[in-house]
Amino acid sequence: MFPLGPRLISRADIAGTLRMRPEVLDAVVITEGERAFVAVQTADGEVLSPQMRRTLQKSVRRFAPGVGRVFVASSPEAFADFAAYARYLQSNRQVGGMLLTWRSILQKNWPDEFDQG
Repeated sequence: MFPLGPRLISRADIAGTLRMRPEVLDAVVITEGERAFVAVQTADGEVLSPQMRRTLQKSVRRFAPGVGRVFVASSPEAFADFAAYARYLQSNRQVGGMLLTWRSILQKNWPDEFDQG
């Protein structure tokens, strides 16, 4: 199921706490109701271990108690997409097609969870 759009919130506060981890150079966190979507930039493009993913998920849940599922992406492309989308959300501008852009980002990073159907 896709996020609906109006409830998408860029959470720079949570991203700031994730940046405190030595493995994370930069982070973007976007919440949607009970879900959070995280993109991190790692040193030298390191792949996140399952343990590090769980650690990041727990950190997000600690700072956003209403969040259950936390999706984490660490590819450079995912980070660039998330960073651009977060800037859009923070600008409070209404730009046509942004919900479709969000859906595209989700499908690209988590195809099994956010399929076309």
